[in-house]
Amino acid sequence: VVGVSASDSHSVAVTADGEVFSWGEGDSGCLGHGNEEDVLTPKQVEGALSGLHVVTVAVDDMHTAVVTREGRLFVWGASYDFSLISTRTLVPTLVGGALADKRVVGVSVGDSHMAAVTDAGECYTWGSGEWGRLGHGDTEHRFTPTL
Repeated sequence: VVGVSASDSHSVAVTADGEVFSWGEGDSGCLGHGNEEDVLTPKQVEGALSGLHVVTVAVDDMHTAVVTREGRLFVWGASYDFSLISTRTLVPTLVGGALADKRVVGVSVGDSHMAAVTDAGECYTWGSGEWGRLGHGDTEHRFTPTL
């Protein structure tokens, strides 16, 4: 294991080979196994990540995000205020939109928003804009990654 991220409800680890394993509470699909079942021991996350080399992981209670060596960002889990592409994603799903042609090098997951950094030093945020936490000079929610 070369990386790990843990929340109150689940944990996700990345191996030296770029494989991803998750365990804990599966509510809202945050484990990425295509269901909402709890997993008591580390289980490999496959699907869209099969054959890819993951280098970074970030989690919050009901969200998970990973970045691949190629700079692609995948997310899964739940969000009730727009921090994922839809309200529930049970399997790893590629984030597109403004990040489609960008190389993501880092990601952070909050309980109601996400932030991704590109190799050009750009910071994209999306989710709940409450308290100005997205950094766009307002409190508006953003449904997709916004520079």
